[in-house]
Amino acid sequence: FSSHINNIAAMAKSVDDESLVLLDEIGAGTDPAEESALAKAILTFLLEKDAVAI
Repeated sequence: FSSHINNIAAMAKSVDDESLVLLDEIGAGTDPAEESALAKAILTFLLEKDAVAI
């Protein structure tokens, strides 16, 4: 899980309005409530950056 979070943090440092971000199973293996909160936070961040996310 920590490796996955480190990858997301690295992506967040370089994402911009020309980025295409492909995500799969955000927070897999964590508590469903935490997984949902993490996914919402990441997607909100990407929306604010005008990045395209799939």
